[in-house]
Amino acid sequence: MASKKKAVYIVADKECYNMSTAASIVSKNDNDFFACILSATDGLQVIIYGCQSGKFIHQDEFTNINKFIVNFSKVFDSKIKAIILQVFDFTNKEYPNNIHFCEALKAKLDACKIPYYFISDVNMFCTAALTSANVSGENVTIIDSRLGTAMNLEYTENGYTLGGSFPNAEVLVNSNDIKKVLVTTDKNQQRFMQMFKLKNPVLIDTGGYFITHYSCRSTNKRLHRQHVA
Repeated sequence: MASKKKAVYIVADKECYNMSTAASIVSKNDNDFFACILSATDGLQVIIYGCQSGKFIHQDEFTNINKFIVNFSKVFDSKIKAIILQVFDFTNKEYPNNIHFCEALKAKLDACKIPYYFISDVNMFCTAALTSANVSGENVTIIDSRLGTAMNLEYTENGYTLGGSFPNAEVLVNSNDIKKVLVTTDKNQQRFMQMFKLKNPVLIDTGGYFITHYSCRSTNKRLHRQHVA
């Protein structure tokens, strides 16, 4: 039985190395890549996916944030076709203000001319849910089975808007206003699937789905340089 290919992990703080070069060592089937930058406990986590394969290739964590920003153009070259940033909750001693941190990243991204998008945790969650369920063009209710909360998303000509949020999803059980129900996977998933069974709920796994099922081709079409202000 062939052993599974493992991702390469490199200690980033020793040297801000080139991410696409590291990814190319792991995947010979991808010529280009796209990245996701996430807030982590002690720094930033960078995850690389292949444009051609659409698969996870490589990840690492950067704890020396000043060095990471200074060497941004070295870390991300022209083979990185797009970057999604989920960093609105990041702060540290050098950047106690998140807006200043995002502005510093934005300046580097603009200089590198890499398409990018700053996305909030809520928007990432909603996008992952819609993508996982392959839903578009209809109103949706998303049940977070871990928290027991719910949110209604209303479809408009300009995309989805938040139609309402509910700290207790149970209040929607008898609502005639909800049609499409998505329930996230977690320890309470069966409880909510049973609770909303008359709505024919769809069970979805949002863990990593949005990134791993997003090709670089579609990302380049959708991402534009976003102003943080």
